[in-house]
Amino acid sequence: MPKIICWMMQIFTPETLNGFYGYPKLNPVGLSYQKIFKVDFKPRPLENTVRELREANMLVAVPALDNDVLYGTSTPAAWVRDLVEEYPDVFIGFSGADPNKGYDAVKDLERDVKEYGFRALYVQPMESGVPIDDRRHYPLYTRACDLDIPVFVACSVHYNNRVPLDVQSPYRVDRVAVDFPDLKIVLRHALFPWIWEIAAVMMRHSNMYMEISSFRHKYIHPEWIRYIDSMFQDRTVYGLGHPFSTPKQNIEEFSEVPLKPETKNKILYETSPKLLGLSF
Repeated sequence: MPKIICWMMQIFTPETLNGFYGYPKLNPVGLSYQKIFKVDFKPRPLENTVRELREANMLVAVPALDNDVLYGTSTPAAWVRDLVEEYPDVFIGFSGADPNKGYDAVKDLERDVKEYGFRALYVQPMESGVPIDDRRHYPLYTRACDLDIPVFVACSVHYNNRVPLDVQSPYRVDRVAVDFPDLKIVLRHALFPWIWEIAAVMMRHSNMYMEISSFRHKYIHPEWIRYIDSMFQDRTVYGLGHPFSTPKQNIEEFSEVPLKPETKNKILYETSPKLLGLSF
């Protein structure tokens, strides 16, 4: 049976928690999430996560987040490389080059792809503070085109109250797609709160895809079910939006979403390998 490729899932190790949230001393992102969601950022044993992913037959992307410039926190690329080498049946690596580093970020991206085998560029404006369409990102987008890898960019509400909400707006993604018509763009956490704006932008650009981890799968808007089943069934990929249940439980919940069987099959098994250059 082919692998389910999951573009987004929180694996709570000290390294990933440091990159995302600044654990153990939380950065502004971690503090905001803790205040709003009452999240207890405690690492989980990696072996438990690996076991759960194998039970779900799932391959999960792990980004090498680099927030050193703003917060002094990171998930080191070398650590992600070693994780993927130890568990190649469970994890794949994404580069998280920091646009605040200028050309050094481009060199990091090239190393991550050519030497470490990472499969995509992960862009997180709420953490870098750099809007999606800021020119500091453009050398990275250019290199991603050269390397023929997708860009996985957050396009949703975020909870870092020290960074404006619109840094992740679909209007900004639209500008990037206009300037980079050959760039494969995957919208992370797509849907909330810009449901109709994302639909409009995706209609305009055939090089744009969306990942559906913005919230629990059972809460996907009924109108979006219709969009996914028709116009976007070949441009939707899977992600987990609920970190407090197991991957298997999330997949079971997704199976109840009223999508056509062929659409679900594309989301879980077909579209992502093509985007990421994977074969099983």
